[in-house]
Amino acid sequence: MYRLKCEVCNEHFLSRHSTAQTCSNFCGHVMNMTKRQLYSDEEIIHLALLNPGYGFRAFCKKVKSGARSDTPYELQRIPYIFEQCKKELKLDLYAHLNNPDYMETMYLDEWIAKGRPRAGTKHTGQQGSRMKQSKMMAAYREYEEADFKYDRNHRRTHRKVKVFPEFNWGSIEERIPSDNEEE
Repeated sequence: MYRLKCEVCNEHFLSRHSTAQTCSNFCGHVMNMTKRQLYSDEEIIHLALLNPGYGFRAFCKKVKSGARSDTPYELQRIPYIFEQCKKELKLDLYAHLNNPDYMETMYLDEWIAKGRPRAGTKHTGQQGSRMKQSKMMAAYREYEEADFKYDRNHRRTHRKVKVFPEFNWGSIEERIPSDNEEE
């Protein structure tokens, strides 16, 4: 048996292994979460303010806390930060990220021509696609030939898509988790 000191709570504990770093599962989870954390709480709040209308789920995926962002400990971190921000600063970051007013509206053929950026669903006022991509691309080519002038009788002017804005990193650089963090 080895007498060791926990790296999280600084309590002394006994272990059969000399390489043990924490005294309990809870301290182990806390240590793993802080090691996988790529952005500080202030940076997450700043990024949320820079990206209105981006969507909460997409935001969580973009600023994932580590190599394996699907663990329950990391998924609970961002909502906790948002709740604290709502209580202390009176800012509702969840509503800010899910505000559909910041979504860009474009014609369906433009959306296809741009490579189908992340678009809204029926929950953000979208309809399902009914035209084939080949017909839409033909309509887009016709639109290009007409110097992008609006024609209310043309089929392409009747279908619009709401597109989420691109992610804005601001002054914070995107960080990628290193491979040694994966288990």
